[in-house]
Amino acid sequence: MNKKIGFLILSIVLAAVVVGAALIYPKLKDDYENAETTTASETTAKQGDDVTDVSEETKEKATADHSSYPVAPDFSVLNSSMETIGFYDTLKDHKPTVINFWATWCGPCVSELPAYNEAYKTYGDRVNFMFVNLTDGSSDTVNSVTEFIKKNGFEFPYYFDTNNSGANAYGIFSIPVSVFIYSDGHIYKSVIGSMAEADITANIEAIIE
Repeated sequence: MNKKIGFLILSIVLAAVVVGAALIYPKLKDDYENAETTTASETTAKQGDDVTDVSEETKEKATADHSSYPVAPDFSVLNSSMETIGFYDTLKDHKPTVINFWATWCGPCVSELPAYNEAYKTYGDRVNFMFVNLTDGSSDTVNSVTEFIKKNGFEFPYYFDTNNSGANAYGIFSIPVSVFIYSDGHIYKSVIGSMAEADITANIEAIIE
C-alpha cells in the first residue's frame, strides 16, 4: 500500500515538472533568441565602426606617407638678388617643389622653358619652383643668364649654381633635369631630358596634395 502511494506521489511530481517545463520553455527560448539577436547586432555595429576607422586611417596614411621615396638632398644656390638660398628653406612653407637644372647653351633646356613658365604662372601659388642654372662662369655667367631671362620675358624664379652645390647633390651629368618633390621633402620623380607641357603638368599635379 505504501509503495502504491509513493509511486502515485512520484508520478504526480514528474507530471508537474513536465507541465512546468512545457510552460516555461517557450518564454526562455524567446528571451534567449532576443538576447542573441541584440548581442549580434551590437557586435556587428561595433565591428563596422572599427572597419570604417581603420579604412580612413589607412587611406590618410597612404596619402601622406612618402617614406618609401628618397629624400631630396639639400644644396645652396644664389637667387637673383645674389643671396644664398638653401633648398630646405623652400620647404618651410610646406609646399611641393619643382627643381629644374638647366643652362642657356642647352637646346633641350631652352625648348621647355616656355612651358615651364606657363606652369609657374598656373601653379606658382601652390608649388615652389627653382630653376637652377649651372653657372660655370664661362658658358653661363650671372650677367648673361640674367639677360637671357629678361630677354625672353620669363617670370619664374631662377638661381645660380656657381659652386656646383646643386649639380653635385643631385648627380647632374646631363641636362635638363627636372626633380618633382613632395612637400615633405621626398622625391616623387626625376626626369632627364626636356618634357612636353602635358608631362610637366601631370608631374606637378602628382605632387600637389
